[in-house]
Amino acid sequence: MILKIHIEHQCLMARVGILPQEYAAPQRLILDCQAEVSPARWPLEALEDSVSYAAVAETMAEVVDERHWPLLEELIEALRQRLAQDFPLLRTLELRLLKPDILEGVASVGISLQWQREET
Repeated sequence: MILKIHIEHQCLMARVGILPQEYAAPQRLILDCQAEVSPARWPLEALEDSVSYAAVAETMAEVVDERHWPLLEELIEALRQRLAQDFPLLRTLELRLLKPDILEGVASVGISLQWQREET
């Protein structure tokens, strides 16, 4: 059984980027996350048998807030590592980070990452 969780458009104020104005003040960062979960049992009887999307969203906010991230690539890898570590029932993870206010005339710029847990 595979269950998917979705977190769409989690908007956070982040210290991210390499431009001088990006060091001066936090900016909006939008996170999207989709993950496949292997529940411990189905149907679920308790949240502990799966992954809480609220806990994933809170974890992502914590990682974003840890420090200034010069590169989105550094941040997305830190997110991947922390989510994989904290949520062992995650099988796959798709993350997308968007900076909506950085380039004039562009709705947003960003990066995405896809990860799959290696089978042991």
